[in-house]
Amino acid sequence: MSSVTPFLQHLIAGQTPASPEDRYALTDGADTLAGAFTALGDQTSEQVEQLSAILAQGRRVRVPFLRALANSLLGLRGRDPADLRRAVEAALLADLTLAEEVGTLNALARLLFGSTNLPRDLVTQAVERDHLRALFARVVRRIAGIYDAEFAPRGWPRARTGRVVVMTQQFIDPSHAPTRSALSFARTLADDFGKQVLILCTKEYFDAPAGCILPLFRANVLDQISGRTTVSFEGRAYDFFQPPGNRFDAGAVRACLDQLFEFQPEMILSLGGRNLVAEVLGEHAYLMMYPTTGGLPLTDVHDFSLWDEPGDDQRARMAREGIDTRFLFAQHPGFDLLPRAEGAARADYGLPEDAFVFAVVGMRLHFEIDDAFVAMARRLFEHPRAHIAFAGHFNTYEALCAAHPELAARSHFVGFQRDIMRFFSVCDGYINPDRAGGGSAIVYAMAAGLPALSLARGDAGVAVKNLPPLADYDALAAAGRALVDDADLRDTYRRLGAEAAAAHGSRRPFVARILDAFEADCARHGLAGPDRSGARA
Repeated sequence: MSSVTPFLQHLIAGQTPASPEDRYALTDGADTLAGAFTALGDQTSEQVEQLSAILAQGRRVRVPFLRALANSLLGLRGRDPADLRRAVEAALLADLTLAEEVGTLNALARLLFGSTNLPRDLVTQAVERDHLRALFARVVRRIAGIYDAEFAPRGWPRARTGRVVVMTQQFIDPSHAPTRSALSFARTLADDFGKQVLILCTKEYFDAPAGCILPLFRANVLDQISGRTTVSFEGRAYDFFQPPGNRFDAGAVRACLDQLFEFQPEMILSLGGRNLVAEVLGEHAYLMMYPTTGGLPLTDVHDFSLWDEPGDDQRARMAREGIDTRFLFAQHPGFDLLPRAEGAARADYGLPEDAFVFAVVGMRLHFEIDDAFVAMARRLFEHPRAHIAFAGHFNTYEALCAAHPELAARSHFVGFQRDIMRFFSVCDGYINPDRAGGGSAIVYAMAAGLPALSLARGDAGVAVKNLPPLADYDALAAAGRALVDDADLRDTYRRLGAEAAAAHGSRRPFVARILDAFEADCARHGLAGPDRSGARA
């Protein structure tokens, strides 16, 4: 906790360090304190109360950067939306570096996504999409300044080149759903439509400390791939670029823009809820955004699709933001389904042979397996054979089991599984936690033949539309208990799940619609070129 001391000293003094690196270190110390507060939960001590009293002074500090950090910590500790709201308002006033602006934007997006320990209703009382829009606009203006000064004079005429950039904010390996999406889109564009593809990871999601909203979003990053020029996927190599450095800063922006001006694509397909670098390139290439989760993307210049038809509130929001004409169509993008696996045994995972094992898979289980899920599991365990096997990232599993002995007795954590279909082959069912993401895991589970249960929320909600509706965790637990004994019900879920998986089992139709939009854009710009068959139009 020694790293916390500089933060507290500067908070008391009401001054921030002069250099960005010193401020990053100060933020790192504040984030360490955020982690400690999260781990403590409702526990307290004399030291914690003393820290809270110091932080309370931060409500009145004149420096917005420090005020944002202090109020973030108070919001984590006291669960008061007013503190979190004050933190957000201070962050929008703070004098930040580019990396700090993006780190703050990442942290706010993470809060709204629901991947922290803060209750969703608390977050939505304090954080609004307008806050993200304001910070997004600031970052884009800063990137536009770099573009105008250093890149606009360079030549990059809008033209058909047969080259496409698949641009992503984070790139890890194919077991990571957004990474697999980037690789899958690259393969479809190259193999089915003859495009030359460059995968460009901007590294907007980074793991180094920067920003003034806590907890920081520290993304998984593979720094060792920054120097690579190709990545391989299912036997094929694709051109690849990722900027060096450990933060998304001006240097990263310049490196990305330089690579883009060198490659000169005809289209940029942006994956994710935003793509900051592409926002300044609308005059050079067709920009299309595929949001990797449900909800509206942050953009001013990308055309985009949604996973489902927008409701009245979303349509009104699009009109207010001036992006209603950018929305092209609603369609789930589909997944490249993995084949079923054979040959695995429960003993490979330490799972009981006589139990009915429900798989629960995710990269954020340490946030998603909350009190509500544990209460659901308790009701599921009313059936003596029901058992849960967690797979993924779940560093709070042991602490959760210590607090809930019934969960310890009736569950296992099998760690991160790269071969998810092999793991699914030893399970009997699948449960999707109440979360915003999770669309790929449940589709793979249904493709593996597992009866799958999910609330109609988030990404998974799109995939289970044809399954019996489950209103809440009580209904989900009851359905789980019924599945254990009812073979006909299991067969019904398997059949409906197989139909849902098949409906989402290819990206080609989705990519074809994107390229139809590209062709329409070319026609508007008077760019004749080859049609899909390669013949001259």
